[in-house]
Amino acid sequence: MQISYEGECQNRAGGLPANSRGRFYDKMGQIVVLIESKVKEVAVEGLGDEEDELLPDEEEECLADEEKRVVYNHFTGVILNSEGLILTVADAVPENCEGVSYRLISDFGFQKVKLVAKDVRKNLAILRPLIERKLNYLKFADVGESITAGMEIFSICHPNDMYFTFDKGHVSYGCDFSEREDKTSQTYLGRIVDDVVDKELYPALAAHYDPHLQIIQIKNFCGAEGTYDGHVFECRGSPGAPIFDCQGKVIGLIAFRHLGYTFGVHFQELKDFVKKSLELDEGKGKKEARGGKEKKQGRGDEGQSERKMKYLETRGTGGKGKQRRG
Repeated sequence: MQISYEGECQNRAGGLPANSRGRFYDKMGQIVVLIESKVKEVAVEGLGDEEDELLPDEEEECLADEEKRVVYNHFTGVILNSEGLILTVADAVPENCEGVSYRLISDFGFQKVKLVAKDVRKNLAILRPLIERKLNYLKFADVGESITAGMEIFSICHPNDMYFTFDKGHVSYGCDFSEREDKTSQTYLGRIVDDVVDKELYPALAAHYDPHLQIIQIKNFCGAEGTYDGHVFECRGSPGAPIFDCQGKVIGLIAFRHLGYTFGVHFQELKDFVKKSLELDEGKGKKEARGGKEKKQGRGDEGQSERKMKYLETRGTGGKGKQRRG
């Protein structure tokens, strides 16, 4: 069932009363998941911070000492539809990923999932549980709903492995769409990655995202704390967490933290990604089904040809293979 908090908080402009936040957490926490990603990282012994060029023998010796260590990284996700599909960040399923699993707040253990779709430049992914479950799922904000500066927003995430933490912040810069009079197109009036990430100062972070990705700038979200060391942006636990308005509708997905602010992917980007991904997945499923049917049909035709050949051979020997009397 699709759930939100609209019935309990009918006035979106009025915000979420403090005395109802416990009920908000209990209800919206049903659709938030903890994702565990198993990856193998190569650890090379004997290499320090020095960048001196190694001699061939030294390089060979270091490569011989290579060891792969297993690392478990945690992310957040949100249930997307009644099939139990999970929307999260692409960082949860990197190239060196050896397995991904998830659990709900009410689960006692993890269950495995497989990748359905991924867009690395938008840092978005969709996962499918291997065991199908009928679950409650999100409701996106409606097209045309504004995200205004100062608007109070909420999340449930796993900052630094403090699982299912309730978080609250506010929008620092408004996001809206200006529609043309003929309604043929819309112009996004809000932040994009290129507005906030300087390519020269932060090249690794800039390279990680589509510069035109529509994002929401958020203040006072402690859930996305991380460190930026010039090479890798670490943001443990919270990426992929839904950003809720006071009515429990999803307006974005936490992506990264930069210069003291948290940034989330705008819900319109999420909806576009989901629509395209599920259409491709459905088309792939139909193609595989047709391929299986054609293969089965081919086996049937082959068997029919074999039976026909045997029949002709039998006729050539005078009926059912018996010798004629002289």
